[in-house]
Amino acid sequence: MIKENVLIWVKGLLSAAISAAAGSGALVIVDPMTFNLNEGLPKLGTVAATMAIVAVANYLTKSPLPQ
Repeated sequence: MIKENVLIWVKGLLSAAISAAAGSGALVIVDPMTFNLNEGLPKLGTVAATMAIVAVANYLTKSPLPQ
């Protein structure tokens, strides 16, 4: 069975990644010519993945792997 502190840590990790990726949706409003849902979708996906990676790395610095 997974320990409760590990479960909380995993939820926090996923939360950081999802919220950062969702935040990249603001780019559609800021620069709709570049980041749109048609031709700009690969660029939007790249930015969302990059923001998620940075958020996860930031989360790991504040909450390292649980014991």
